[in-house]
Amino acid sequence: MTLLSRLQNSAVLSFRLRTDGPLLINSGDSSKIDPTLPDMRFVRCTYKGKDTVYMPGSGLKGVFRTRYEQLAGYFDSCCGACCNVTAKAQSCWDKIEKKPWPSSKAIYDKSCEACRLFGSLGMAGRISFADAYPVMDDIIRENGNDDSSNVCEYKDMVVTGIRNSVGIDRITGGANSGSGALFEYEVVENALFQVNVRIMNFQKYQLRLLLWVLEDIDDGFVTFGMGGSRGNGQMRLADRAAVLLRYKYGGDLQQPEFRGLDGIIAHTEFNNSQALKSFFEGRVNKNATDTGT
Repeated sequence: MTLLSRLQNSAVLSFRLRTDGPLLINSGDSSKIDPTLPDMRFVRCTYKGKDTVYMPGSGLKGVFRTRYEQLAGYFDSCCGACCNVTAKAQSCWDKIEKKPWPSSKAIYDKSCEACRLFGSLGMAGRISFADAYPVMDDIIRENGNDDSSNVCEYKDMVVTGIRNSVGIDRITGGANSGSGALFEYEVVENALFQVNVRIMNFQKYQLRLLLWVLEDIDDGFVTFGMGGSRGNGQMRLADRAAVLLRYKYGGDLQQPEFRGLDGIIAHTEFNNSQALKSFFEGRVNKNATDTGT
C-alpha cells in the first residue's frame, strides 16, 4: 500500500495573483513564419473557446518548489539542504534507485523535504498546480461609487505589450552588433490570474512552508517567467484577505474553510520562523533518540 492510497486529508488553496510589472512566460514557438510577431511570445492556449494567455501549472510548481527548497534548507538546517533534482547523482531518486526499499514510507523517510511534498522520480507528489487563467477584475461600478443599485460591468484587465532588448557584448560591455542581437518580446503588463493548488495527505508544517512561499511572492522575493533579474516577473497577491483554504476531507471538519492568508497561517500553528525552527530541531532530536544516536 502506498502513502497516497489511503486518503487522510485533502484541501484546495485558492488565491489570485496580479502582475506588478511586465511578465513573460515564453511559449518557445518560432515567429519566423510571421515576421509581424515578436521574437518571443507569451504562452497561449484556448480556454472556454477563446485564445488567451495563461500561466502553466508546471511553471507554477517549479517556482513554488524552488522557493520551498530554499526555505526548507533554512529552517531544516540540521538535516542539510534539499536534493538537486536537476542532477541525478545528487537527487533523492539516485539514493532510492541504488537500493530496493521495503515500502513507500521508507522511500518517503529517505527523501528530502521538497521531494516529500512535490514528489520525485521515485515517489508521487502530494501537491498539484492547475493552469492559472486570467479572470475578470473586480466589479467596476458606474459613477465611481458603491451604490449596489447601479449597473455593474466586469472589465477584462489582460493588457499585453512589446518590449525591446539587445544582447550585450561580454568583452566590450556595449551592445552586440551581431545578427539577432536586437529582439522583441511580448509581455503581459496587467492581468489577474486565478491559482488553485490541491494538496493531499499533508502535514501542517508543509502547509506553513507553502504559505511562506506565498508571502515571499507577495513581498517581491520570488519572480515568475523570464527576465527576473531585469525587473520582469514580479507578482502580488490581489487580496490577502481573499486567500481561501478549503478542506474536502480531514482537517478541521467543524470549520472546513479558512479565509485570509493571516487566518490560514494561524491555523497551521506555526505563526513565526522560530516556531518552525523549533519544530525541525525537535524532530531531529526525536529521530536521534529513536535511533539511539
